[in-house]
Amino acid sequence: MRKYSLVAALAIAVTLLTACGSRGVGNLSFDQTTVDVHYHLFGDTAKPSAHIQMKVAYVRSATPEDMADRINATLLRLALGSRYSSFSPQEAAQAYADAYGDEYRTDLEPTYTAQVAAGEEIVGYWYDYEEETESSVELYRRDLLVYRTYSYEYTGGAHGISQTVYYNIDLRTMHIVTLSDLFVDDYADALTELLWRQLMDDHHVSTRGALEEMGYAAVGDLAPTQNFRLTQEGITFHYNVYEVAPYVMGAVQIKLSWAKLGDLINDSTGIIESVK
Repeated sequence: MRKYSLVAALAIAVTLLTACGSRGVGNLSFDQTTVDVHYHLFGDTAKPSAHIQMKVAYVRSATPEDMADRINATLLRLALGSRYSSFSPQEAAQAYADAYGDEYRTDLEPTYTAQVAAGEEIVGYWYDYEEETESSVELYRRDLLVYRTYSYEYTGGAHGISQTVYYNIDLRTMHIVTLSDLFVDDYADALTELLWRQLMDDHHVSTRGALEEMGYAAVGDLAPTQNFRLTQEGITFHYNVYEVAPYVMGAVQIKLSWAKLGDLINDSTGIIESVK
């Protein structure tokens, strides 16, 4: 099954159709394509299955028209992988789902057959897999499109795993904006300190030690992440489960305002002007 390296399902239809914020490059409008299907072992509906649900956001129209194809190639690559970037959004979603079903059957049918042949008890939920793949347009304003991908996968065990990834796309160049595009050189230490301070403020404590007692930094260091989204208020940094805190604490978001970021900002691309 596909694992994302890169978390609650999104209610995205209204967001997509209203195309958050003021119009920008391409005068884009958005839509989503959906897939919801079970792939049963051996094609037998009486046997366990893998269930995949997909909602994939894409550009429905643009000016000029061919801009929609260029942007969708990037969005499909980010949401589903490079092999699907040349497909139409509908074809890509269905092809991805079918590949998921084929892989599920290839991986599990031999094991299922061997268990039956050995007279072993078949525990159905061991074979019941689930995947949810969803993407949304979080912000579209001037030269910027903020795209969010979400994945959840369950393949047995105590629980599934979910992840969210944000991409800030400069529509002028289709470049994915990185922290080095936004900040002065050697920003990392100062930005790390701001993240710790904001987290302390959010939890009304005065020391890192107090945060660590809660579980922060128990499974990974708190440091600036490229998984962030630009907003009119500032930058929100997103840490998925296990990145800085145990699973039970869920994903962690830290919001830093433009005012707090202050002199650290060095907007080499001018993209911040799209949201301010």
